[in-house]
Amino acid sequence: MKKIFAFIAFIAITASAYSQANKTTGSWAELNSFKNILSDFTKASKSGDLKPIKTNIESLINAAVDLYKAEVPAGVDATQMKAATVTLANSCKELYGSISLEQPDTEVKQKLSVVQTAFNDVSKLYSTASKSVTKSKTN
Repeated sequence: MKKIFAFIAFIAITASAYSQANKTTGSWAELNSFKNILSDFTKASKSGDLKPIKTNIESLINAAVDLYKAEVPAGVDATQMKAATVTLANSCKELYGSISLEQPDTEVKQKLSVVQTAFNDVSKLYSTASKSVTKSKTN
């Protein structure tokens, strides 16, 4: 019986610590949503399939706009993040323009690369801030 109680207590403590870690470092739903869509497009593009990008570009634009509109997590420089998300949204719109103008696949892939770079900048800002928040909480 004591072993069962100890096991349940261990699980409860672990779950609590995991939950607290997520609050500390943050789990930015809008960032994750954008990342998932972009990842799907990137994987397809690498295998030469641009159909997902061409047929679902609106989902990427909507995710970029949602990211821009989202509340910036604590510890992240809001001014820098807003500028980075504007750049990201604009790069998504440029990708949309290439697709709607039926530009060659090489041009579409190049614009997708620009979107990836802009996303990396957003991710880096968020990641750096999350690490700083976590580090300051442990000190």
